[in-house]
Amino acid sequence: MLTILVVGASCGDESTTFDGVSSVPSSSVPPVTDVTTTDASTTTTPATTSTTAATSTTAAATTTAATTTVVPPTGLAEWPSAPPITSLDELPRILPAAPIPGTDDVERFEWASDASPGFIDHSQLFVTDDLSQLLLVTSNLAQFDTTPEELRSYVDVAPWETAFFGKSAPGYANLTLVDPAGLVTLNGRNMTEDEVLAAAASIRRRPAGEPGWEIPELPADMSPFHEGWASGIASRGVQWFAGGNLIAELHVAIGAPSLVDPQLDMDNAMITEVGGVRAIAAERPGFGGPPISLITWSPAPKIAVYFGMQAPIEEALSVARSLREVDLATWQAASHPPEFPPDGCNSFRC
Repeated sequence: MLTILVVGASCGDESTTFDGVSSVPSSSVPPVTDVTTTDASTTTTPATTSTTAATSTTAAATTTAATTTVVPPTGLAEWPSAPPITSLDELPRILPAAPIPGTDDVERFEWASDASPGFIDHSQLFVTDDLSQLLLVTSNLAQFDTTPEELRSYVDVAPWETAFFGKSAPGYANLTLVDPAGLVTLNGRNMTEDEVLAAAASIRRRPAGEPGWEIPELPADMSPFHEGWASGIASRGVQWFAGGNLIAELHVAIGAPSLVDPQLDMDNAMITEVGGVRAIAAERPGFGGPPISLITWSPAPKIAVYFGMQAPIEEALSVARSLREVDLATWQAASHPPEFPPDGCNSFRC
């Protein structure tokens, strides 16, 4: 299974100028009339009428917006810890409007951490539109690489202390960037070492306090798909059963890029659409029955949704596309807590 872990953003400065122009048209100037003035010798002099056109005056007012340059941290300096989640309110409650045939039991589960998980991996996943290439960028705070020296090929990537490619299977290019605070890895699939190196040379930290990286130098058509703390911090989900057998499941989580893992390793994985956003979907043979379809998407920043169903991909996509947010009463009425806490093994992802 391909593993995901993370690392980016930038800020821009703007200066805006406004020009105000005022003019006085000649038609607004009052006509000059004859004026009689008397000097000391009591001589009367007729007034002189000016035939010169009134002159328009243009006043240019320029306002310059103050700009402040924010310099992001270098490397893993000031890299934040994963935030604690004490409430599930950040996660939507969603259920399908379409029925799941054969269902005779529905269980739900909900979990949230009440403390920061500390030093865990943060991952960013970038994919091309046809999934022919992908890049996983992982930030490992307070962790250190143990790749044997003979499997390293060193390269220069400023400002990193050390950088090297590890020996990889065909079709993969895995680059490690070493920082005093930990590691950043860039794992490219169907990417050349030059492409991964270009991405690494261009990565820039987001402002202090924000995890992740901006990576301007990516292959054509490659863009972000999902990111988050690798372990996930909070999750809720539903499992549908028929005769005691799992036939469908839904997981919604904060972070948890690993929800994407199974699909990425399937030869028939494809980019599709669910809820107006890109989704990754794949189908694999079932256990002596219908095929199993797996679908993952990110409906909002830092949130991952996974839906699996024992059905052909188009049928599973139809159900996934019918998902909608529900209120608490509807959520609770549609399922019940499990008799025993789930052990994580009863899943299509295992």
